[in-house]
Amino acid sequence: YRYQRILMPLLAWTLSGGSMDRVPYAIVGLNVFGVALGAFIVALYCRHFGVTPYLSLLYACALWSPISLSRSTIEPFYLFTLLAGFYVYCIKNKPLLSALIFSTAVLTRELAILSVISIALFEILQGKYKRIIYWSIPFIAYACWQGFIYYRFREFSSAVGPMAKPYEWGIPFHGLLAKIWEHIETLRTNFNTEDVGKVIVLAITGSAVVITLSGIRKIENPFQILGAIYSVLFLFYTAPRGWTDFWGYTRHTAELFICLIFFYLYTKQKRFLFPVIANSLFACIVAYTIMFIRK
Repeated sequence: YRYQRILMPLLAWTLSGGSMDRVPYAIVGLNVFGVALGAFIVALYCRHFGVTPYLSLLYACALWSPISLSRSTIEPFYLFTLLAGFYVYCIKNKPLLSALIFSTAVLTRELAILSVISIALFEILQGKYKRIIYWSIPFIAYACWQGFIYYRFREFSSAVGPMAKPYEWGIPFHGLLAKIWEHIETLRTNFNTEDVGKVIVLAITGSAVVITLSGIRKIENPFQILGAIYSVLFLFYTAPRGWTDFWGYTRHTAELFICLIFFYLYTKQKRFLFPVIANSLFACIVAYTIMFIRK
């Protein structure tokens, strides 16, 4: 199913000149580029809203950055494409260009479709019905690539891998609290830094969900809709594929914390930054030690 996330491997292969030995170095370069450019775009947002650009360091130092850079996953580059698409839409007011950028995001990681849906819903709420056609472009791009995959392999590349657990609905916070309790039980019999890290990350994520939902009243920007979508994912799902290991926790919560940054930019309410600051501090002080400096 990884074929659906074709853009970054394709770029890495192109930058490496077709040399498979150089592809890993190209992927690392793209990820470093993604972190730097993503932080730069956040700084541009900060300047637009009259906020110190140093706030972008919370993005650059967030938990997913060291984890993704060390494991060469797609998150840094993917999040850069998301931020670029939102910047062109929200600040530059160029929906067509934004839709084209989101097409690249969708081909980098399929979850970008949720961001496209949030903007389309926001356009509907704003009564801008004629612009809805623009937001079909990312879906068309995704469908065309899926069509090529089917033509080549005679099967579609699904959004959920064959080994992934199915999604299940449950009562609010059941899945999140169950995973926290599972790690606490493990720590009682076998204390280890990795399970400590998992409990901390899940606790920070839970606080982010609560603060995000508390900030959604009147819909004034697409980040509120996107934040609500990701909050629901972590609130009601009892077996999401992101709750499998430490690096999975950090990767699958990135968009939620980015939404909180923009909640703060739009409202200037500091409470939205508390989970983001906790996330970044944990990344800088604890996570790197737990994951990479083991005895």
